[in-house]
Amino acid sequence: MKKFPMVKALAVHRVGTLEISECAVVTLTASAHREAAFDANRYLIDSIKARVPIWKQETYATGEVEWTSPCPNCGPVPH
Repeated sequence: MKKFPMVKALAVHRVGTLEISECAVVTLTASAHREAAFDANRYLIDSIKARVPIWKQETYATGEVEWTSPCPNCGPVPH
């Protein structure tokens, strides 16, 4: 909120099993100026990916299950 001239900012991350193409993260920003809202939204989602240790488990058509990291800076995946 301090980095951009924002009125409101919100992020929600779903948990549980999601189907392919379902939304996992929603970010919302409100500002008097569109460009500031777009910039803040991009910053918000990039910050979530880089800072929050959200691990995801992927299940493939073959039945194989794999834990993946959402970003290169998040470290090793815990099992």
